[in-house]
Amino acid sequence: MLKSLALLYKGRHIPVGRLKFKNTLTKGWKQKSPEILLPPFIPIHELRIMLRLDYDTCFKACNVAIGDKNYYWKDKEGRQFQSNSKRGVILPFELAAYASSSFGYKPIMVNPEPTWQDFQTKNSVPVGVLVGHANHGKSTLFDALAGTKYSKIEPITQNMRSIYINDKITLIDTPGHELFEILRGRCIHLADFALVIVSLECGGEIQTRDVIIQADRFKVPIIFVLTKSDLPHIDPELTIAELRNQLLNMYHEGIISRDYTNEVNKAISVSSITGDNVDRLYITIFDRLKNCNIPFNPIKPMSLGGEDVKKYHSFIRKSDALVGANATPASVGLIVDMEKRHDRGVLLSVVVRHGVMVKGNHFVAGTAFGRIKRIYLDGQEVQSASVGQCVQIHGLKPYGNATTDDLIMTLPIHSAFRLSQYRINISLLKEAQKSGRPIDIPFGIDNITTHEVHQLEMITSLSEINMEDTDKSGIGDNDDGDKGSILLEPKSKIDEEIDTGSDLPSSENKTASAGKGRKSRFLKRDWIGNNFQENLDTNDDSNGYDYENDRHYANELHEPEKISISNRYVLERWDTRIQQREIEQQRQTINKRTLLVEAEQLRRRVLGEPQLTSDEIERFISADIVDSSVKAHTSVVSFDKKLVVSVIMRTSFVGSLDMLLDGFEKIENEFGVRIPLVHGGIGPIGPTDVIHAEIENRLSRNVPIYAFQVPILADAVKHAILNKVTIIKFDLFSDLLDHLRDRCRKEISKAESRNKRDWY
Repeated sequence: MLKSLALLYKGRHIPVGRLKFKNTLTKGWKQKSPEILLPPFIPIHELRIMLRLDYDTCFKACNVAIGDKNYYWKDKEGRQFQSNSKRGVILPFELAAYASSSFGYKPIMVNPEPTWQDFQTKNSVPVGVLVGHANHGKSTLFDALAGTKYSKIEPITQNMRSIYINDKITLIDTPGHELFEILRGRCIHLADFALVIVSLECGGEIQTRDVIIQADRFKVPIIFVLTKSDLPHIDPELTIAELRNQLLNMYHEGIISRDYTNEVNKAISVSSITGDNVDRLYITIFDRLKNCNIPFNPIKPMSLGGEDVKKYHSFIRKSDALVGANATPASVGLIVDMEKRHDRGVLLSVVVRHGVMVKGNHFVAGTAFGRIKRIYLDGQEVQSASVGQCVQIHGLKPYGNATTDDLIMTLPIHSAFRLSQYRINISLLKEAQKSGRPIDIPFGIDNITTHEVHQLEMITSLSEINMEDTDKSGIGDNDDGDKGSILLEPKSKIDEEIDTGSDLPSSENKTASAGKGRKSRFLKRDWIGNNFQENLDTNDDSNGYDYENDRHYANELHEPEKISISNRYVLERWDTRIQQREIEQQRQTINKRTLLVEAEQLRRRVLGEPQLTSDEIERFISADIVDSSVKAHTSVVSFDKKLVVSVIMRTSFVGSLDMLLDGFEKIENEFGVRIPLVHGGIGPIGPTDVIHAEIENRLSRNVPIYAFQVPILADAVKHAILNKVTIIKFDLFSDLLDHLRDRCRKEISKAESRNKRDWY
């Protein structure tokens, strides 16, 4: 009996199992009124239970086509979707409403996202962020204000630092290098005030201008601080005059929205070494914040569309995602960064903006669900965190994924789990999308750290396209714009969907394809759910090695065989789709030229000119069609003929990964090469990283593994020695980028010396 109940429940650690899920939906059958509450998106297996239909009837009612063991459907905006699993069919509201109306129901779209009012907490503390150009004294001033010695331990700031001072204020120190622009902008947006640091030795520089623009954009109060006042031959008045003139020019040019002359005139000169005017800076900060509400930029509730669920609390015929959706979050914060440590696991760096986070609370962040097991404040474990505190939270569960810029909300356990499952369904819908404008959602399925193909902006020409992730084994799992995308062809040259054959997860067999950033709740994650990888070119003729037939190799290393087979399958699909596109292009070209011939014949007939001969018509219609199709094929496959310098890398923080990916992009532009991140993420170097490096080495690419501020596991060292894989550890990001530049120079030199490039 107990065993059968467990099977019905489908998992000990899932708060809402299938039995409870079904009972919730069947309970709505008792409602006598015709209203049915639906979210903006709903799985078809849930809708059919609510409508008491079988799958076939529900498919027909929702206009879902079935063919070639796939399911196809569209929304009102012309987006096209495809799934190979019926449980992967996620319907937009208009389709579900049409089906519901057909059976006599009155559909109402309701927002499943929790809402809250702006509320104040007694223990709220202001958050200040130190920003400015590199080497202007930010970290030294941070140490002077906080009484720490970070600047002596780490001379170059490469990550965000925070400290809670005397229960009165939270200070965040940020890196000053230009590559950390995303991290600085995120911290400024969260701050209640910004300390713009300007060195009296150098004056305002490029990053000074950028941080002022960011602070102005988010309407954050600015306090100008002039550092290094202990140096000889400095003139604070001259620095203030220059800064005032620069800001006036920016204001007149429309770069910033207001005149900061008053703030510049009140700039404070301090010496972090001698402590001169540091106390005065404290007083100035609290004087400026007297009339400000904390938090200065409160976090607003999300909305996917629909009415407030609280208006319809009495109805019981509603989607499972709407059950408990009227719960108000006990606290709300924003994930600033993420870290993976071998001793503590995954840690979310969170700035609390509403309420109080308490140890033991359940939370939802992005599509992830979890329970707060530990809270760390300045390295010490605490029981709770209030508004303004920057803490590290441990307790992320393997259901969904979270990333930076995601809101983290503490909710009752069932409400949090249902919301995470609903968001996972939306992520599956985005993976199933084949064409049309991307679905606009308020939470970060598309991570800022992502590097992925189907995150490319979908465009419209002859048809709209969506280049999506292709490798079910994990290769090609990139997530940031178009840096590591499989196809880098300019958008104007691509006129048809390139289907790479990725499949949606099926909850029936509990498998999942490697999609972007967030994946199915059944998928084990290599790092926080974001496993950055790039498709490898595994052409059999390139190295003469047959992975598929070498059974000994397959038994020893299962993952390389999967990668090789999957990539060959992807290339075959590409070739098939390219051929189909060429045929379609030829057909369209012939039709257009036929219309032109008819128009020309009509013009000549009207003007009394001689008609075109059959030979002239045939030459005109068939001219250069084959040549143009060959050129189109070459332009897609050659990837602009750029030399590839692959990278395998792991970092400690997501912010560091963002910064290095931006650095890779600059190096790509500098040398005219492609630098795909074929594998990586955050956390220590493990055996899986070595396996991927070994595969690259078999392809004669000689790819080392970059370990940026992360440890190297003993198993990885042993595996690397046996397979002759190089692991290089870096503590400074500049050293890593310099090493990558040297690799680019060597690869270009090799290509030129043999008068042949290794094209991707």
